Amino acid sequence: MSKTIWPMTKVAIVALIGAFLLWISLIGPIVHKSDVVTTPIPLVNGQTLDLKVLRGKVVVLNFWSPDCPPCIHELPELERLYQSYRSQGLVVVGIATPGSSKSKSLAAAAMAQVTYPLSVDQRGTIARAVGGIMVTPTQVIIDKEGHVIDKYQGVVSGQEPMDEILRALHQR
Repeated sequence: MSKTIWPMTKVAIVALIGAFLLWISLIGPIVHKSDVVTTPIPLVNGQTLDLKVLRGKVVVLNFWSPDCPPCIHELPELERLYQSYRSQGLVVVGIATPGSSKSKSLAAAAMAQVTYPLSVDQRGTIARAVGGIMVTPTQVIIDKEGHVIDKYQGVVSGQEPMDEILRALHQR
């Protein structure tokens, strides 16, 4: 009996260690969400966007992929949102997820006539800074003080994310 228990115990210990390491990798970034304000965003035009400079503005980080049809579909909606509210302090930043081609990202953004800043998060640094991105599209809303106030998975055209963005814009 003890011969069968020991191998099962080893498997259970390894599984627990694996689960703990997975938990740390997923929960760690969420606990440190405030890191987003210190994470510089390299833009495709060669410049770097520092979110600390954007304090006082509401920022929507749109994590997307040029290979994701819903992501491509929402680009014009995000552009309309950006054009409608940028004079009121809204900043939209499109962040293509790791594995996205810079050229495909630029081509998709050009087809949608996107004018807001674009980045390709090749190493996943920005995604980790906001607690991880599991699906695309995902929008991360950062309030005027630089805090992540919400994260929406799915296309931004839904009423709930729009209401949250507008509410954050009109906060004093």
